[in-house]
Amino acid sequence: VTRVTTSLVPPTRLAAVAAGAGCADCHLPDHDTFRDERLVLTAEDHACSGFPLDAPHDRADCAACHGDPERPFAERYPGRRADDCAACHDDPHGGQFATGPFAEDGCLACHDRTAFAPHAFGSEEHARAFLPLDGAHAEQDCETCHEVPRRDAPRVFRGTPNRCEDCHADAHDGFFDAVAAGLPRKRAGECSRCHGTTTFSELPEPFPHLAWTGFALDGSHRQADCGVCHPRAAEPDDTSRTFGRVTESFGAVEGCADCHRDPHEGAFDSPGMPARVDGAAGCARCHGTTSFRALADDFDHRLWTGFPLNGAHASTRCDVCHTPLRRPDEVGRTWGRAAGSDCAACHVDHHAQQFAVDGVTDCAACHRDGDAFSELRFSHEQDSRFPLGEAHRDLACAECHEPEWAGGAQVVRYKPLPTECVDCHGVHESVLLRRAGISR
Repeated sequence: VTRVTTSLVPPTRLAAVAAGAGCADCHLPDHDTFRDERLVLTAEDHACSGFPLDAPHDRADCAACHGDPERPFAERYPGRRADDCAACHDDPHGGQFATGPFAEDGCLACHDRTAFAPHAFGSEEHARAFLPLDGAHAEQDCETCHEVPRRDAPRVFRGTPNRCEDCHADAHDGFFDAVAAGLPRKRAGECSRCHGTTTFSELPEPFPHLAWTGFALDGSHRQADCGVCHPRAAEPDDTSRTFGRVTESFGAVEGCADCHRDPHEGAFDSPGMPARVDGAAGCARCHGTTSFRALADDFDHRLWTGFPLNGAHASTRCDVCHTPLRRPDEVGRTWGRAAGSDCAACHVDHHAQQFAVDGVTDCAACHRDGDAFSELRFSHEQDSRFPLGEAHRDLACAECHEPEWAGGAQVVRYKPLPTECVDCHGVHESVLLRRAGISR
C-alpha cells in the first residue's frame, strides 16, 4: 500500500505506511471504489513502497507493471524489490545464471540498473567465470565464444569450454600427449604448460626441450636459433601454425647424421668399427655437441684410422697433419685430410728414394715408428747385402756412406754401393786375408 495524494484529501506525507495505518490514511473514507480517478500518485509516494521510480522505470506506464485492473490486487501489487529485475522481466538467458557465482546479485551482476544494454560485464567479472580474459582473449568479441545455437534459443554462456584444447586445434598433432599424461592436469588446459594467452609463439625461457622432445639443447644446439631446425612457413597451416616441424626438413631424427652431413662419408660406419662407444652412437662416439672440431681426449686414433699415434706422433698437435679449413669442403669437413699414412707422405725423404720399392719408401723399416729418425733399428747384418763382420763393425758409417749431390740436394749414399773388397781396398779378398795372416 502506498501513500497517495488526492485533490479530495489534503496530503499527509509518510515516509512509509506506518504499522496500524488504515485505508483512510490514503483514500477517501466515502467512496464507491478505491481506484478513484482523481487520485494522483507521485514519485515520492511510490518510493514509500520500497520501489523508487528511478530511470528507466520513471518512464513506464503504471499498467505496464500493475497490469489488468480485472486481476486480483495481490497479483497486480506483489511488493517487488527495486533490484528484483526477474519479477517483471523475462530471463533472456534461460536460467543459466540462476546458480553459480552471479546468482546472488541477479541481473545487476552483469547489467546496469538503467539499461540491460550495453552489458556491464568486464574482465573482472569474467575472471569469476573460471576463464580470465587476458592476452588475446581480451581482444575477442563475446560472440566469438558465446554463440546462439538456434534462433529461438538463448545465447550460451554457462558451460562454454574454458580449456585451450576445447577451442584451439592441436598444432602438434598429439606429439606432446604422452608427456602431458604423466603430469598433473592443468586447469586452463594442456597448452598453457608452454604457451601464454597473448600468442602461441611465446614460449617459456628456457624451454624444457629435453623433457618435451627427448632431445637435449646443449652445446651449439643451445646457441642455434629455433628456426635452424624449425624453419618458419610463409603461410600458417590449418592449425595457424607457422613453426616448422623438424621432420619436414630432416625426416625422422634418430642421430646426428639425420641433420648433419657425414664428412667422413661413412668411413667410420664400415664393418669392424664399433657401433657404440660408452653408450653413444653415430657422431657422438667421437664428438660432443659444442664443436665437431673438438674430439675426446681419449680418442683412439689407431682404432678409427688404422694409424697409431706412437712416439713423437703422440705429442704432435692434430692440426700438424689435419690443417683446419677456413670453410667446410664439399663434404662438410672442417679439418683437412692427412696427406697419407706413409712416412714419405708427410716427411721429406732425405735418402732421395734410395730405399723406395715401387716408388714407396717404408721409413719404418729402418727407423722406429713415430720416434726420432735418428733412432735406428737397422741391422747391417740382416737388413743389407753387406754383413759388416768383425773387420768392418768398428768403422764409422761415414767411412763407407759419404755425402754426394743428387737432384740438387746433398744426400748420403747408402745404395747402391760396391760390396767387393777390391772396390774399396784395391785388392781382392784373398790378398787381404794373406796380409792379415789368415788362410782359407
